[in-house]
Amino acid sequence: MRAMIHDRRARFGLTEVRMAELLEEAVDTLWRIQCTQPEEGPSAFRSAMPIPLRQVHEGYGWHRARPSVAPPSAAAIDRLDLVLRCVAAALDPDNRLLVWMRAYGVRWKRIEHQLGRGRHALWRQWIIALHRMCSYAQSKAYARVMAQQKTTQQIDGKRASSVTRSAGRANGATPSNPET
Repeated sequence: MRAMIHDRRARFGLTEVRMAELLEEAVDTLWRIQCTQPEEGPSAFRSAMPIPLRQVHEGYGWHRARPSVAPPSAAAIDRLDLVLRCVAAALDPDNRLLVWMRAYGVRWKRIEHQLGRGRHALWRQWIIALHRMCSYAQSKAYARVMAQQKTTQQIDGKRASSVTRSAGRANGATPSNPET
């Protein structure tokens, strides 16, 4: 099984090790998206009065500082999209659960108890799931989906530009005509 990690797909740049790293990055990206989004919908019932300080260290800043979370980059969101497509298309529900649990950093012992299988069997199943994801990401089916998405975006872009041009004509702007 260890030979599966270092096979011929290494020259394409997408191996099982890289896919595991992408899964961990996807978890981080999802967390960053969640933390940077403002709350939507009605606000909860709360008081306008500030929270009273009950401890001395609350007033003087003796507690741990919470660092602010930066929003994810556009490239990180694109890689998240790749991972989500691969997980949804290439894996069955049991393998999805295993792959996401490992990406979240859940220990093998806890996964053992939850799924009712041995550690080595779960490790093999995890490697095979990563292999399937890599195979799907390099397959023609994935390339077709991405090409279709790119074509749809181009068509939407042309529609948006034609709407912009027609809005400009409606406001009194006319295209230059050399005959007039």
